[in-house]
Amino acid sequence: MKRTLIAIAMLCAAAAASAKCAPKNVLKFIVSNDLPVSTTRTLYRQGEKFGRYELPGVLIIVSEPDLWVVNKVEKTGQHALDPDDSSVFHAVVLDDSESKYWNNFEFGCEVPFMHAVGAEPKDGVYEHTAEGVTVRLTVAKSGIPQRIDVKTPKSSYSMIYHAWEELRDAPPDLFAKPEGITFTEQSAEPDKP
Repeated sequence: MKRTLIAIAMLCAAAAASAKCAPKNVLKFIVSNDLPVSTTRTLYRQGEKFGRYELPGVLIIVSEPDLWVVNKVEKTGQHALDPDDSSVFHAVVLDDSESKYWNNFEFGCEVPFMHAVGAEPKDGVYEHTAEGVTVRLTVAKSGIPQRIDVKTPKSSYSMIYHAWEELRDAPPDLFAKPEGITFTEQSAEPDKP
């Protein structure tokens, strides 16, 4: 579980030098993919420091510098502090990408990313190719993302949005330490051999 916690912390936090995606209000997304093992997940994010992933059996909360990973079934979890003062929360869409370029394509800033890279919409579809990856973002007339189709040299998949909304009255404890969970403290430093 420690390696998982470290990997999630690295995925969620990155140096401030990357593109800025910091929604003022809480954004909520419910997405699933078309892979053989598809999982619907819910994501919340606000500003540069707050994020929440809800997966079946797992809850991940980032309130920089705190990170909590919870096993909802066992009511146990791990807590870590991010040692990097300049870290910010990132909700990366292409979570299998090791590219700094595509790590700037985030939930909550999908359309601004496409504008920033010069992609123009055609019938509600943005398409952009870089580093061997092609992404097609389909949006509703309101500009809300509906679907993302990804093609890489190794695979192709789609991500479907079941919800994309701005919450004006989000619960105040959305990004707080979960209650009723037994936590163990973890170092954010990688395991030493």
